[in-house]
Amino acid sequence: MQLFKFFKWFLVFTLGISLLVGCSSKDGKVTTNKLQVVTSFYPLYELSARIGGEYVDVTSLIPTGVEPHDWTPKSKDMMAITNADIFVMNGLGFESWADDFLNDQSNRELLVVEASKGINLIEAAHGDDEHDHAQEAFDPHVWTSPIQAIEMANNIYRAFVKKDSANQSTYKSNLNDVINELNQIREEYATIVSQASRKEIVVSHEAFGYLARDFSIKQTAIMGLSPEAEPTAKDLKHISDFVKQNNVRYILVEELSSPKLAETLANDLGVMTLTFNPLEGLTEQQQKVGETYLSLMRGNARVLEKALQ
Repeated sequence: MQLFKFFKWFLVFTLGISLLVGCSSKDGKVTTNKLQVVTSFYPLYELSARIGGEYVDVTSLIPTGVEPHDWTPKSKDMMAITNADIFVMNGLGFESWADDFLNDQSNRELLVVEASKGINLIEAAHGDDEHDHAQEAFDPHVWTSPIQAIEMANNIYRAFVKKDSANQSTYKSNLNDVINELNQIREEYATIVSQASRKEIVVSHEAFGYLARDFSIKQTAIMGLSPEAEPTAKDLKHISDFVKQNNVRYILVEELSSPKLAETLANDLGVMTLTFNPLEGLTEQQQKVGETYLSLMRGNARVLEKALQ
C-alpha cells in the first residue's frame, strides 16, 4: 500500500514538472498554446474574444474610458503587438500610428488583420477643416453598423483559422453565434426605421455614416470624422437650418467625447439631446454592469427609435 501511494504521488509530481516545462519558453517566460491576439480597440476585442473563445487570449490596446481618437501607443503596447500571433486593427487610417510601426516591427510571423477589408466603403467628404482626418480617403467608422460588423467578424474568423486550423470548427460555431446576434440587431434597426416618421438624425460627430447608409437614414454631423474637427460658422448655420427645416427634436451626443458644443447648439435651437454611442469603447460604469459592444449597439437602436419620432 505504501509503495502504491509513493508511485501515485511520483506520477503526480512528474506530470506537474512536465506541464511546467511544456508551458515555459527558453527564456523562462510562461507561454501558452492559445493564440495571442492583440486588438487596437474595443469592438475588435469583443468580436475576437467571442469568436476565439477558449482558444485565444485577447487584449485591447486602448483602456476602458479612453476615446480612441485621442490615444497614442506606448512602448509596452508596441511590445504587446510584436509578441502576438495576430494583431487585429480597423484600418482605413483609424490607427494612424500603425503603418510605420508594422513595417518596422521584428515579428515576421505576426498576422495583421484589417477588419474593414472587403467592406463597401464610404468616401470621406473633407471640408475646409485641416483637422478632419484629411489623410483618410474613406470613413473608417465601419463598426457602427451591424451589417458591416458581420464582415469584420468574418475577417477575424479567417485569420484565426489561418493560424489555428485545428480549432476551425469551434471558431466557426462561435462566428455563427455572433452573426446570428448581429442579424437580430440588424432586424431591430430595419423595423425601427421602417416605422419611423422621419429619416434624419443630427449627431455630434460624423461616426454613423455606415449605419445611416445601411438603413437609409440621413446623418448630419456637427463635427467631422474626428470628434476634434471643429465646425465653421457656415457648418453651424447649415446644421441650424437643417434642424429647423426637418423639425428635428434631438441632437445625438456621445459619451467618451465632450458634449459641450452639441449641448450648446441644442439649447440655442430649443431641442433636446440623447446619448448615442459610437461603440468605440466602454466607460468604467458600463464595464462594471456587463455592457458589451453588441448590447450597446442594441441600446443605440432604442435611442434611434426615439430620435426618429
